[in-house]
Amino acid sequence: TRRFRIVEWISETAPYKVRVEYPNETGKPDSEEIRAYSIAIINTIKDLLPLNPLYSEELKFFLNRFGPNEPSRLTDFAASLTTASKQALQEVLEAFGLKKRMEKVLVLLKKELDVARLQSDIREKVDEKMSDQQREFFLRQQLKAIQKELGLAKDDKTAELDAFRERIAKLALPEQAKKRIDEEMHKFSLLETGSSEYTVTRNYLDWLTVLPWGVHTQDKIDLEHARRILDRDHDGLDDVKDRIIEFLAVGAMRGEMAGSILLLIGPPGVGKTSIGKSIAEALGRKFYRFSVGGMRDEAEIKGHRRTYIGAMPGKFVHALKEVESANPVIMLDEIDKIGASYQGDPASALLEVLDPEQNADFLDHYLDVRFDLSKTLFICTANDFSIPSALLDRMEVIRLSGYITEEKVAIARHHLWPRVLERAGLKKNQLTISEGAIRHVIEGYAREAGVRNLEK
Repeated sequence: TRRFRIVEWISETAPYKVRVEYPNETGKPDSEEIRAYSIAIINTIKDLLPLNPLYSEELKFFLNRFGPNEPSRLTDFAASLTTASKQALQEVLEAFGLKKRMEKVLVLLKKELDVARLQSDIREKVDEKMSDQQREFFLRQQLKAIQKELGLAKDDKTAELDAFRERIAKLALPEQAKKRIDEEMHKFSLLETGSSEYTVTRNYLDWLTVLPWGVHTQDKIDLEHARRILDRDHDGLDDVKDRIIEFLAVGAMRGEMAGSILLLIGPPGVGKTSIGKSIAEALGRKFYRFSVGGMRDEAEIKGHRRTYIGAMPGKFVHALKEVESANPVIMLDEIDKIGASYQGDPASALLEVLDPEQNADFLDHYLDVRFDLSKTLFICTANDFSIPSALLDRMEVIRLSGYITEEKVAIARHHLWPRVLERAGLKKNQLTISEGAIRHVIEGYAREAGVRNLEK
């Protein structure tokens, strides 16, 4: 092959025709200077050989065959080895002086050598780090194996199975739940720890064994004690307190509080949520609250089926796990704002939970095992009666109409003012408020039925 220079374009469309000339290459191939450049190029290529695995035995053969005796061919070949830009290679191509071309190629080779050395350093550091990590991993695996042989440690699966068995031993499982757990434990023992089914089954067993099967707190139905708690936490609302005491008295006569659903209905800020907490304290039960306002997916009530990726149980199963008791007080806030969508009707799902005739066999889609919710006391709150009639028919309604000015003054002095001082980081003796100032705020700025704006 020879270099040529285009002198004239005869045809500028395909097929292209041009008139060319073949300039003579300047420089003596057999001069000492050219020979020195050739040796420098060869040595640089030899330095590249061990750093880049892409350079094969054929390259060594080429160097041994041609060497410094064919400097022009050697230079062109050396340029083709580099990863230089098209512009840099074009400059080499256009250099007709042999010395000038060899200088350009030598610069490109030196750059290639620097990059190759840098890549080699990076590769060595990565390999060293990887080998350290692999060494640590193998040592840890050997340590686990030795500890297992000596009976000093267990593998992950065995440890998890033992943890599940310890939980099961503390539970009073119904026959159906026990059978399902035994089946899942056997299945879990046969699965490989790296499989996706292993994780799904472990999570399922975790939920089944963490629920409070047969775990109940002892009710403390003391009407005088209950009245003291209600009076301590709430000023006014005497008619509401009387209704709650009547409700508790009926439960005391029956010997249990099961099968009842309270509906506290009234404007915002009248203390519906705090009354629910007081009832739970009076009974000595655990308390859990969540809002169903705006809920549109029935899976939030009854959970997702385990066939779905990322499936989880519903709100009530989460509540039972949190309180660690099968007879808590569960409050459903804003039940009048529950909705419906293409994902189902949460109100219909709530019916199975709240209805005393059905909730003894509540079935969460994720658990797929029936759980007895009949011992749970449900308290619902709402601002008005826009509640599905099927739910409303099963509830015992207690109205909270609001507070008069005298009751608001008492609430402000006993409850709101200490809370405001605490939030501001002040002590009682640092700032006081008169009854007249409280009345002025109530009559001028907080005339609503509740006390939420009064606190603000």
